[in-house]
Amino acid sequence: MLALRLRELTEHGIVRRRRLLPAGVQVYELTPWGAELEPIVIGLGRWSSKSPSFDSDAPIGADSLALSLKALFDPARADTLDATISLSIDEDRLTVRIEAGRIDVTRGEAVRPDLALTADSNALAAVMWGDGAIDDGTLKIGGDLDLAARFVTLFPLPTPADDLREADA
Repeated sequence: MLALRLRELTEHGIVRRRRLLPAGVQVYELTPWGAELEPIVIGLGRWSSKSPSFDSDAPIGADSLALSLKALFDPARADTLDATISLSIDEDRLTVRIEAGRIDVTRGEAVRPDLALTADSNALAAVMWGDGAIDDGTLKIGGDLDLAARFVTLFPLPTPADDLREADA
């Protein structure tokens, strides 16, 4: 099923195959046209986070976490923050750049970050959206503790939508 979907996405110009050197591994990446889907995917992420049955304790991978950061980022809370944050999540490395009320999340190691956070994705999600505390030991913090405390508040969950099941009853 996955091979079929990737073939269809390639045929329609949304993704392309590329060989990574020196290993020669084949990867799929978005084409420039496919990358234009990002605002739509982020909008869907923001919409789904309002689900009355949203489970903030559900397991989350690094890619989903990156999309969540983009979808839930609150520019008003960021205010004038100018910072680079390195996230080491499981085996993945993400760089979060916040500047002028905007966020950019990319794969890869940050160069001279203002803050480095290391945790598994579920522990970081628990600190940001669940019942985890920034000082509960599941999150390793390298850098400014005040910046870490502020960073995790920049991505509030929206108020859940009315439970439509109750309205139908």
